[in-house]
Amino acid sequence: HEDDIGPKGRGRRMECSTCGNTWYQARDRLMSLNEGFQLVPLEKEDLDRIETNKKENRPLTYVGDCKLYVGNIPFRASEDDIKELFAEHGTVGAVSMVYDNETGRPRGFGFVTMPPRKKEPEPENKSTDPNSTDALSTFERPTTKTIRSEKQQQQQQQL
Repeated sequence: HEDDIGPKGRGRRMECSTCGNTWYQARDRLMSLNEGFQLVPLEKEDLDRIETNKKENRPLTYVGDCKLYVGNIPFRASEDDIKELFAEHGTVGAVSMVYDNETGRPRGFGFVTMPPRKKEPEPENKSTDPNSTDALSTFERPTTKTIRSEKQQQQQQQL
């Protein structure tokens, strides 16, 4: 067969249908799996993520730059529960909960990886009223140093 590699056809050049990557696979491993393993198709969201990564010239395994620590996770919560919760706030690249090595039970914390949000264009008629919720994002929060000096000024005015 023309796809066989080597003079005695000892293997075959394989190609990933998702990413187009190619590799050599020995003949004895072409149609066999190690015990305890199975072939599972990728979920649609994983295929979509890979396709987006290809279009944006990122590594195919890219899941995000923002890795968040999540604590106080109920022990009965699953990775899917955490993913669903964070999906309300953006695309979730990966969720990994930490488990106890000896018991296999969750330890109550984990990590969520998300790609950075795309910045939305700011509206032209944005309010400059400091009490407006729109304006809150445009005003810088005072630093601790500034807050202390304001308190000191208030105390001096009361005296």
